[in-house]
Amino acid sequence: MRYFFSVVLFFTCFGLFGQALPISIDGRFDDWQTSNISFSDAAGDGGVLDLISFKVSNDSSNLYILLELSESFRLNTENELYLEIDGDNNASTGYAINGIGAELGWKFGGRYGFYNTTITTQIEHPSISFVAAPTVTSNIFEIAIARDAQPTGSDFLFTSDTVKICFVDQSTGGDYMPNQGTTFTYVFDQAVIAPPAPIDLVKADTSYVRLMTFNTLFNGLTDQNRIPAFGRIFQAIQPDIITFN
Repeated sequence: MRYFFSVVLFFTCFGLFGQALPISIDGRFDDWQTSNISFSDAAGDGGVLDLISFKVSNDSSNLYILLELSESFRLNTENELYLEIDGDNNASTGYAINGIGAELGWKFGGRYGFYNTTITTQIEHPSISFVAAPTVTSNIFEIAIARDAQPTGSDFLFTSDTVKICFVDQSTGGDYMPNQGTTFTYVFDQAVIAPPAPIDLVKADTSYVRLMTFNTLFNGLTDQNRIPAFGRIFQAIQPDIITFN
């Protein structure tokens, strides 16, 4: 359960400037190489998880975050790591944590989040167009959240060009990034940039065998509402071998 409270403290602020980049959430991180909006945390100060750094960028559609930890783990399973975002840059609204008022608190291990206004509402991935990759064990993850997200279908999550961001491991002795007493501020870059180049699905060599693995969600292959989507995916990818899970 989340509680609201007010507190007056002094905080050191990092960040401030934005940088638009053509980021693609694909489990590859070369498109982050030119990013210069970042925060680095002290190594070895974590509990279950040791948070190392994060980078932030945006385009006209999404806020992007690249998260790094000291060791590999599964971002979407069995952890108490939260992403906290103050979407109106107002510490007196939202859920008070580490000097910010977080309208969004996303619990990675639970695969759900909280939208904090005068009440707290539990939300799911589609509510904010949340995407993260990779979905397997790693120590680096990239995250996207829609800039026009309306978590409950009415109010916008981002109501200011300036937002504050922090990560909190709420397990016992968990790490903060930035550490308590420090805030990270990001200002959206309004520059218009070209979208990432689409990935060509044509085989680089016709002698290659294309293997596709597909999680169908229980008996999804027999769900009449989903069969057309399966057909479109298979026709686009043209796999030679498919394993269904």
